[in-house]
Amino acid sequence: AWSFHHLMNEVSRGDKGASDVAAYWKDHDTKYADNDYRMQFITNHDENSWNGTVIERMGENRKGFAVLSYTIPGMPLIYSGMEADMDKRLEFFEKDVIDWKDLPMNEFYRKLNLLKSNHPAMANGAEGGALEFVDTGSEKVLAYFRSKDDKHVLTVINFSDEAVDIDLNHESLKGEYFRWFIGAPAKLQGVLKGNLKANSYLLLVKM
Repeated sequence: AWSFHHLMNEVSRGDKGASDVAAYWKDHDTKYADNDYRMQFITNHDENSWNGTVIERMGENRKGFAVLSYTIPGMPLIYSGMEADMDKRLEFFEKDVIDWKDLPMNEFYRKLNLLKSNHPAMANGAEGGALEFVDTGSEKVLAYFRSKDDKHVLTVINFSDEAVDIDLNHESLKGEYFRWFIGAPAKLQGVLKGNLKANSYLLLVKM
């Protein structure tokens, strides 16, 4: 999904925002069938070698963009070195070695893989959950649901370098949710309020 990858790079530079992401997916649905699988990625061997590492292009928002690539419709790609948070442009035509001594992103990607593999809204193709964007009032804050029946995944990402207050109202924000990355329950009554740190993300999951 090169076009969406380019859009993510534009968002990371501040050239585009949340409304552009929502517009992309509205247009996407007119071009692709429900059972088309798009490969979503924040880097690959071409991008890493020629245009820079994830850290170079996305900086402190690299985790947020990874969450986006996993929770938006499609099949996410893990490229060599992402578990190690590699900040190295690999040689394209020569053997180049990745330092695997430390894997600071391993648990992060393990949790994303677990969600992708087990939540019905995260299934691929026509089996996956419907995508619905939620207006946050900020071009720097992206929020959307993936829903399958009464099972939901809410993704909220703050691409700003500053903390933001969020105040979301939605009928799906009712019942017992689970804060996916910190492992804590959240009982909601149709409203989600709070402060989202700079360059951070929130995954709320209802099974």
